[in-house]
Amino acid sequence: MKSSQSLTGHSSIMTYSNTQYPSASAALDAYISDFENHNLSVSYRRTVEDLLSPRSLLQLTMQRSLETGVRNTQVETRRHTMKKMMDKSYQQIMRADAEMQKGKNYFSRSS
Repeated sequence: MKSSQSLTGHSSIMTYSNTQYPSASAALDAYISDFENHNLSVSYRRTVEDLLSPRSLLQLTMQRSLETGVRNTQVETRRHTMKKMMDKSYQQIMRADAEMQKGKNYFSRSS
């Protein structure tokens, strides 16, 4: 990628693959598209916005499901089960922390 700036200093032009783009975001988007077209192992289409605000695994899976019609794969089922287990574990930790805080508060009041 190359960048050039006009003499007035008010506009910048990005050049990528012999094509000029009005912004760095547009040039980066073209670069990502080229990369993904050459790299067939990538399952999800990424955009410049994804770099700034990455999508969650759930959003990516949902996008793929909508685009391809593939749903409830074994991997998705396993991920869902693992997420439920982690959520349950997190809730147990939060309850234990709350109980511990209650105990500390009770102990400090009784002293």
